[in-house]
Amino acid sequence: MSSILIEMLNNAALLIMLSLLYDMPGIRARDPETAFSRQVFIGFLTGLAGIAVMLNPMHFGEGIVFDTRSVLLSISGLFFGTVPVIFAVIMTAAFRLFMGGAGAWTGVAVIATSGGIGLVWRYLGRDRKERITTGGLYLMGLAVHGAMLLWMLSLPFQTAKKVLSAISLPVLLIFPTATVMLGWIMKNRGSRQRSEEDLRQSRTRYEKAQKMGKVGNWEYNIQTTEFWGSDEAKRIYGFDPDQDGFTTEEVETCIPERERVHQALVDLLEKGKDYHLEFDIITKDARKRKTIVSIAELEKDKEGKPLKISGVIQDITISKKAAEALQKSEERLRAIFQAARNVSFIITDIDGPEPHILEFSPGAEKIFGYEKAEVIGKPVSMLHLKSDVVKFPEAQKRMREGKTGFSGETTLVRKSGEQFPALFSTYPLFDSHGEVYAALGVSLDISEKQKLEAQLLQARKMESIGRLAGGVAHDFNNMLSIILGNTEMILEDMGPDHPLAVNLREVHHAAQRSANLTKQLLGFARKQTVAPRVLDLNDTVGAMLNMLKRLIGEDIELVWRPMDKLWPVFMDPSQADQILVNLCVNARDAIQGTGRVTIETANIRFDEAWCRENPGFSPGAFVMIALSDTGCGMDQTTLDHLFEPFFTTKAMGRGTGLGLANVYGIVKQNKGFIKVHSELDQGTNFRIYLPCHSQTDFPAERPAPVQETDRGGEMILLVEDEEALLTMTTRILEHLGYAVLAAAGPKEAIRIAQGHGHDIRLLITDVIMPEMSGRDLADHLSALYPDLKCLFMSGYTADVVSDHGILDKEIEFIHKPFSKQELSAKIRKILDGDKNAK
Repeated sequence: MSSILIEMLNNAALLIMLSLLYDMPGIRARDPETAFSRQVFIGFLTGLAGIAVMLNPMHFGEGIVFDTRSVLLSISGLFFGTVPVIFAVIMTAAFRLFMGGAGAWTGVAVIATSGGIGLVWRYLGRDRKERITTGGLYLMGLAVHGAMLLWMLSLPFQTAKKVLSAISLPVLLIFPTATVMLGWIMKNRGSRQRSEEDLRQSRTRYEKAQKMGKVGNWEYNIQTTEFWGSDEAKRIYGFDPDQDGFTTEEVETCIPERERVHQALVDLLEKGKDYHLEFDIITKDARKRKTIVSIAELEKDKEGKPLKISGVIQDITISKKAAEALQKSEERLRAIFQAARNVSFIITDIDGPEPHILEFSPGAEKIFGYEKAEVIGKPVSMLHLKSDVVKFPEAQKRMREGKTGFSGETTLVRKSGEQFPALFSTYPLFDSHGEVYAALGVSLDISEKQKLEAQLLQARKMESIGRLAGGVAHDFNNMLSIILGNTEMILEDMGPDHPLAVNLREVHHAAQRSANLTKQLLGFARKQTVAPRVLDLNDTVGAMLNMLKRLIGEDIELVWRPMDKLWPVFMDPSQADQILVNLCVNARDAIQGTGRVTIETANIRFDEAWCRENPGFSPGAFVMIALSDTGCGMDQTTLDHLFEPFFTTKAMGRGTGLGLANVYGIVKQNKGFIKVHSELDQGTNFRIYLPCHSQTDFPAERPAPVQETDRGGEMILLVEDEEALLTMTTRILEHLGYAVLAAAGPKEAIRIAQGHGHDIRLLITDVIMPEMSGRDLADHLSALYPDLKCLFMSGYTADVVSDHGILDKEIEFIHKPFSKQELSAKIRKILDGDKNAK
């Protein structure tokens, strides 16, 4: 009996030890993915348990002991697996050998067999997918302890006989039962651990899902007024998830619209209204604004009394911002769609061979003449030529492939049936799956563009005519010079009574008329000579007042406010006229009905400090001419583009957009500045600043051509590459009494000049010559002979002469063709200039 009690105590110690082992944190007995080190640790603990059992054995004889390590090792093999049971077997076997005695090796065999049977049972059960049952555990216990009894036969015969007769029945009755009991304890504890692990994993997944989705939940107990919030709910509001303080009072301090939120909860409690709100919060930690959605439900008991409110909150700040950004993007696109009055946007479906209109922009209404309601759902072919409609299937195929359907110039059809040229493109529209669901057609009416191109072509044609006229003028004027010069000299030689004098005078008259026709041709081509001179802008404006009054009309008052002693400027008078006319026309068009235009002048000085604050201006003395009107004024956008060519706010046909660009160009060409101030409905003020000219006295008018030829005896060097004109001009000069050195080109002129030195008083040279320009020749000879006077002549137009630096300064110039009297007067003016100055 005593031996049985000892065995039962050993079993109790074994069960307690295994229970403690199995309940240790982090140990999962049947987890196949447990780390090797953890399995070694479990085996070590199991081995310690076995040694503990072996320290209190049942002694049967000298060196022969019995204990419950067989139960421990078999159950360990079944539940813990290979690595733990091997470590346990090694430890218990070593300790059994340490204990020694006649049954030491038999005990080692029993230890190894028990662990091995447990492992066999573990893997046989896994292969058959069997669950641990009472019968299975009992059979394993019988197998383990039957094998143990068989190992007793390894003892000496008498000892084995004595041992088997004494312990066979108790072993087969008690140990298998102990195996079943321990197995059930392990199974139940394993199930509980797995449930706890599943619960822990579920909680982890739940918290992870809340964190990833930025979703938290909360509860408010109406009976106890207790408030609870999940960790994510705390994080959303800016609270530490580990802190206990998360009360309704603290939460309400984070809600700027707490009255609205509180009232919604009251309505949920008292009226049963749905609680579904979106509102902003200010987090407790970072005082950061967030947007959340809060949903809550009321829970009641069986009697219908309110128990608690359960709610869910979600942080939608990012999605809200994304939605707002998307909304703004859509609004911008919608604004473009609506505001682009000169561009047509049409959206069509892409199903079937005939696309139908889904959307029609205001620009499309303007361009095509249809109201939106007239075309929605109608085939888009109503806007196209029949010859283009047949191309739709191919265009749709390209768009389904994600390509542009069509892009280029085409012809479209208005509601009135009018056909017009347009730039037209179609683009596929994709849904969120990348599939084409519609097509966008964009078209631009280029009728006006083509008209402008035609106007530009016409302007270029006129410019070509001008260039042609300029080219012809040189040769034509040279020939006219020969005709005029020779007829004049012949008429002088033969006298007025000669029978041929009448005919020669007719020839001379026809040549003069031809010269006048040439001047008219050059004027038509805008190639006439233009040269700046010293002006008093007060006189210029005063001379134009009557014309400007007629220009702006009787309903508009013209006020003139000149400044006394206005400084002079140096510019072409016609350019000053252009500035006044363009500004007055602009003012007239800005005034609706009656109004006033004011022109004033003033002397202005700009210092460096003022110029630093007004970029584009330079220090110095300037003459200001200002023009103000009481018209409609301009906004900033118009002011930003005011001087751009072709920019105009006037109705079609009322302006080209070149007037103010011309004013700007003239001002800049004359090294001036222009400043504009304007506000809507407040009128406009233009202020133009032109550099003050240093000369204070104005030159007298040019003297009228002399009627009688003044004769002289000075030496003149004549340079002309046209042989006939050289001969004729030489004869004219010789008739006038001058000594003439004729040169057919610049190089010959330089050689002749070197031979005569300072005897040459005047150089008369053509401007455009093959070897060297007349200006370069004059500069070269003037460097050698500083007292040499120069007279330039040319039949070329003003732009060509200006390119060679002749009209830019106060240089004497005579235009071909010229008469003998004109040439004589010009020569005497130059040669007698020093005498008159004296």
